[in-house]
Amino acid sequence: MSRPTTLTWSTLARTMAGTVVAVATIVAGGVATASSAAPPSASEHAQVVAQGIVRFDGAPRHWQLTPLPATPTPGDADTSAPSFIVSEGPDALIVADGSGPIARLAPGEAVFRPEGSTTSLRTPAAAAGQGSAFGIVPGSGDPALTFTAPSGDRDVDLVRDVLAAGETLTVTTDVSAFGVVTEGTASINGTTVNVGESFGAVGAVTITNGGTGRLVVLVAVIGPPLDGGGVVVVPIPTAAGSTAPAGGPSATEPPAGSTPTTTQGPSAPSPTTTTTTTEPEPVDTDSDGLTDAEEAAAGTDPNNPDSDGDGVNDRLEVQRDDLDPTNPDSDGDGLNDGKELDFSCDPAVADTDGDGLSDKQEVLFMAGANCLLADSDGDGSSDGDEYNAGTDWNDPASKP
Repeated sequence: MSRPTTLTWSTLARTMAGTVVAVATIVAGGVATASSAAPPSASEHAQVVAQGIVRFDGAPRHWQLTPLPATPTPGDADTSAPSFIVSEGPDALIVADGSGPIARLAPGEAVFRPEGSTTSLRTPAAAAGQGSAFGIVPGSGDPALTFTAPSGDRDVDLVRDVLAAGETLTVTTDVSAFGVVTEGTASINGTTVNVGESFGAVGAVTITNGGTGRLVVLVAVIGPPLDGGGVVVVPIPTAAGSTAPAGGPSATEPPAGSTPTTTQGPSAPSPTTTTTTTEPEPVDTDSDGLTDAEEAAAGTDPNNPDSDGDGVNDRLEVQRDDLDPTNPDSDGDGLNDGKELDFSCDPAVADTDGDGLSDKQEVLFMAGANCLLADSDGDGSSDGDEYNAGTDWNDPASKP
């Protein structure tokens, strides 16, 4: 099994130039499926950071990781194939479609872009950013990352988890998954995968942090069909003395010294099994990270990822109790929430630094003033006092 040179996450994305790195194709033992259903994407405390729907036609597709450098000038991102856009930092990425901004992604956040969509990226003013696209590309590519899904619509998830030493994440797919270790070193069914390396997987795959520091992984998963249901057979044991979490699949580590199989495809059923029924997947029509039911409760538009058009994703506004996802200017200072975040102001506070001047006044009408500094030039007089006295808030020698 060949491996790429160990790289950091950002270095990996920048050096791939649109190609795919395959560390290993891992086929997990002890999982079999019946009917058209598939288990949930992940167990334990993993988070689904982005979700979408992909229509498969029974033809081969392959995973492709593409670097997306960004500057304050908008640049096109190729989303001709369905893709997850992930922000790597150090600053935020602002994602737009043909109608305007749809999301502001802090480092580690992601958004799904449908097949054939128009997508552009930029960073806030004078900021630097880097992103990557996890693409589900039509046709065959690297054999280790090529798969064929049955025809029909399927849920796709981007799962992120931060694992402390000894913790385990179980990812399950009956079609394919593609992951990257962004921090630390993982043991994936007994195979070591280092930071910056990627892996292909099928079945129930156990990802364990065997080190002393934290482990961070991102895994894109082809999930169940939208009209799935029925019966799924999954293994019970997760480790000696423990059992699988209710409703969630897991798999045991292979015996010490064993090597994962490098042939894709479902594995043989485990002799120790139980039967459960999967619940219908929640619907997120606009792929903003909120289900349609959550949007109804929040009063947002389930067909628009940015209901108030302020450049901030509905999910991010709902997660902050002090922001209003239906009001583009939550604090009423005349500067919309997205613009406030671009300039690091607090969109919930009209005068972030408490200097007596609104954020809008400092950002738009006072060159050199900083909405985070009450005294921009450090002369002991607040910007508000200097503005009212007619002195220069950028010159410490000029003060009331």
